[in-house]
Amino acid sequence: LNTSVTIDSLGVSGGDTLNFNNSFDMNVAAGTINNNGAINLTGTSSTTDLTLSGVAAAINGTGTITLGNSTANRILGTAGNIITQAAGHTIQGSGSVLNNVGGFSNQGTIIANQTTALTIDANDTDNFDNTSGTLRAASSGTLNLNSGTYTNTLGSIEATGVGSVVNLNGNSNIVGGNLTTTGGGQIRSNINGPAAPVLDGVTVTAGSNLVQ
Repeated sequence: LNTSVTIDSLGVSGGDTLNFNNSFDMNVAAGTINNNGAINLTGTSSTTDLTLSGVAAAINGTGTITLGNSTANRILGTAGNIITQAAGHTIQGSGSVLNNVGGFSNQGTIIANQTTALTIDANDTDNFDNTSGTLRAASSGTLNLNSGTYTNTLGSIEATGVGSVVNLNGNSNIVGGNLTTTGGGQIRSNINGPAAPVLDGVTVTAGSNLVQ
């Protein structure tokens, strides 16, 4: 993709690849992506956005969206609307998801697995639903969970491998589900006082490393 476009919906077939070059954006106006292949956002110096608009925004399929190793790459929603990522689909890499606009329902997997952090920043009103989904830091990556409520019932928040870190940032509220670390990974809650993260009905699995 070497131009910025608005389209109604997007489909990527298995074995196919769609690359977003630096600074070029796509707005999916009807909000539906059916991805069984690979979508790669490769921004470096300028924001490179995939925006899902509409009240029924959804990412379906068994494919992968990869956000390249830069804060420039972003998956965005619209105010008051929720993006749903279906089971079987994966978002991975760096950059950000939501950028404090809209909410997200994750039934698939989101993985921070590059040297630049991946930040999830749902709007504090719309929040983030990880029921039955997985949020993971892996391959020495860092996953930042910014302020808001993360409903994690039947879901999992994980850090796997040395150098992999999940940061529970200020005013984040984790409700239900599991916090799990393996292989030297860490889940960190480093903020004290009124803004400290809240763990509500969460299970820290045996042997996990929660740093406060």
